[in-house]
Amino acid sequence: MAVLTLPADPVPPAYDFEVELEGALYRFELHWNARDGAWFFTLYDATEAPLVAGRKVVLGANLLGRSADPALPPGALLIIDTSGANEDPHRDDLGARCQLCYLESVP
Repeated sequence: MAVLTLPADPVPPAYDFEVELEGALYRFELHWNARDGAWFFTLYDATEAPLVAGRKVVLGANLLGRSADPALPPGALLIIDTSGANEDPHRDDLGARCQLCYLESVP
């Protein structure tokens, strides 16, 4: 099982990136919501179909949920707080103190 650190950039309040996870291409959109004081993401498959929409980025949970949807990546999407503070990412923390990581499924 490998852990991949996904690109995260707290400088722009909204951005997107593509990444291959376990042989399939996905596009992530991340945006900071100042009203909620939180990051949110949407995940698309290679055909631009949304798989997860507007989900809040929080510690302590698989951000992909517990769905058995075969279109979702088979592993887990997690936030790792590298400081040990155990706090959700603030505006400038995603990609710095808080890393967006993908834990590959067991083969």
